[in-house]
Amino acid sequence: LSQIAAGATANPDMIMSKHFDMEYYNSLSDSLKQRLLACTKSGAENHDSGVGVYAMQPSDYDDLKPYFDKVIRDYHKIPGEVKHITH
Repeated sequence: LSQIAAGATANPDMIMSKHFDMEYYNSLSDSLKQRLLACTKSGAENHDSGVGVYAMQPSDYDDLKPYFDKVIRDYHKIPGEVKHITH
């Protein structure tokens, strides 16, 4: 966690640290905390990274959705709410 905070200071535009929220992190079970830390390891160790966060397994996108939703929206420049309508 200290490396994530240091990354946010060193590179405030890194997507990983920009969207890392301690309140969300603290709300997770211990196993989900470990998975989130594994996903953020690259950015925590490489403060010059632009993204710094990568899902380790497909289920990370669903299991850590509140975090990954923000990351994906930022990376792809998707503003506001998106509603998919099937015709």
